Amino acid sequence: MGEQGVEELRKQIRDLKRRLEESERRFHQVVGTAERARLSRGEAAAILDGIVSALHEAAIVAIDRDGRYVFVWIDPVLEERYGICVEALLGKSIHEILPPDMAAERIEITRRAMETGERYRDLYPLTTPKGTFWHDASIAPLRDAEGQVTAFVGIVLDVTERKRAEDERERFRERLREAEKQDSLGQLAAGAAHDFNNLLMSIQGNASQLRDELAPGSEALLRVELIERASAHAADMIQKLLTFAGSGALDMRELALGELCEDVAAIVRGSLPAGVELRVDLDPQLPSLRADATRLRQVLLNLLANAVEASRETGGTVHLLVEPIRADRALLDDAKLGEHLPAGDYIGVRVRDQGAGMDAETLRRAFDPFFTTKPGERGLGLPTVLGIVRRHRGAIQVASRPGQGSEFLLLLPRMG
Repeated sequence: MGEQGVEELRKQIRDLKRRLEESERRFHQVVGTAERARLSRGEAAAILDGIVSALHEAAIVAIDRDGRYVFVWIDPVLEERYGICVEALLGKSIHEILPPDMAAERIEITRRAMETGERYRDLYPLTTPKGTFWHDASIAPLRDAEGQVTAFVGIVLDVTERKRAEDERERFRERLREAEKQDSLGQLAAGAAHDFNNLLMSIQGNASQLRDELAPGSEALLRVELIERASAHAADMIQKLLTFAGSGALDMRELALGELCEDVAAIVRGSLPAGVELRVDLDPQLPSLRADATRLRQVLLNLLANAVEASRETGGTVHLLVEPIRADRALLDDAKLGEHLPAGDYIGVRVRDQGAGMDAETLRRAFDPFFTTKPGERGLGLPTVLGIVRRHRGAIQVASRPGQGSEFLLLLPRMG
């Protein structure tokens, strides 16, 4: 090989070396970029893991167009609380997980969201193997490359405690409104009753004086007797108003509640309509009770009369059940006048009928003075019952639904 050939070869070697160096440089550049990219993904994954870990008492789910869970992450705290795990949901459809009525509702919400492609919020209860819990879900669409919604991803927060606190606050507000209403009505009733009583005394006094001045059998005397009978009805209404308002002394004595119930039942049986039966069950070990027998008899007569009247068209059995009862906080909070009573042992008096029942509005106003659904009635029966129960430091719970009858439960304090 000549000198020229050698030079040419050296040139080619230098060129190849230069290309090799360039290739190596580019290789390292690509590798370095890839390493940096992997590092960025790792950092992003770490950030995502941090975000997920921060979602305390939450779950993340993705649901496809067929209503299947294609991705599920659940905070371990919730897995323990609910008694469910990721494996129990992943790949399953909403219909396989939720009760039929709730599943149909969720599917319809998902379908509408798929059509609109909009984000939405949803507050709903979910029944799990360990109970019912409230969820607040934030749902957003997932789209493919063409912009079509293919699934939804949701962040679901357990807000059961918050919901319970809100419900408790609302119950407290309702009890406060009820107490204020009863207090205002009581003051109004007491004032009106005293004013009417003063007028009535004047009417009765004049009627009595006229009676002494009129000849027996005269037409004027008959009119005076009508005035006296009307005055007697008015006096009864005034007494009920005063009872509701908490006026008048009570004659508190130890009494045998079983005997009182039997006496009242005998009175009611004497006027039962056809098709209605009265059943009385008395616990033989009833504890002692300190009460005003006359007022308590008035309560029983009123509740039984209402139950019989409610059963007049439907027929069936009116049941009077008296037994010792353990009242917990939930029962007392649900009863009128029960929120300030201590949980513990009481005497329970139940009056149950199989009549037409009451709707929610009627039930809400049942103890309001002058509210009635019966033509010709004065609407003072249940308000009087409430006033007597209040003065005996008891409570009264009412349960009723249209077509399913009603049950009144009196809770009366036992002695000792």
